[in-house]
This record gives sequence, structure tokens and C-alpha cells, in this order.
Amino acid sequence: MIIPTRDDAEVIERARREPSAFAELFDRHAPALHRYVTRRLGDSLADDVVAGTFLVAFRKVRRYDTAQRDARPWLYGIAAT
Repeated sequence: MIIPTRDDAEVIERARREPSAFAELFDRHAPALHRYVTRRLGDSLADDVVAGTFLVAFRKVRRYDTAQRDARPWLYGIAAT
């Protein structure tokens, strides 16, 4: 039996009640975000930018529009600022 995977909005909704659930979002998107930042800024800055991105996202998790089921654009937007 295949259990459906929660989309990002569902993970965020859960993280609002249970902050440790935010780790699922990190595990899901940090590797790709790290590759993106490395290509843009170099490896020396990538770890800090990715960590900072997820810190900002965690702090703003209550403001996330869960009508947007995929959080990647939101996370990449945070990383770009």
C-alpha cells in the first residue's frame, strides 16, 4: 500500500501546530536550494544562505499562503533576498 506524500502546504499547516514538523520541509528542499545557491554565489556562502533561508521561513511560517501547495517559490524568493 502506497501512502500519499503530504504536499508542502500540508507540512506547513502541521508545522504551525507542531514546529518540529518543519524539518520535513527542510529535508525536502534544502539539497536543491543548496545546489541553486552554490551555482549563484559559490560553495563558501551556500551553507549560510540556506540556513538563513530556512530560519526566515520558520519565523514566517504562520504567514505562508497554504493555497500555494508548493513552497519552493517561497523558499527561493527568501534565498534571493
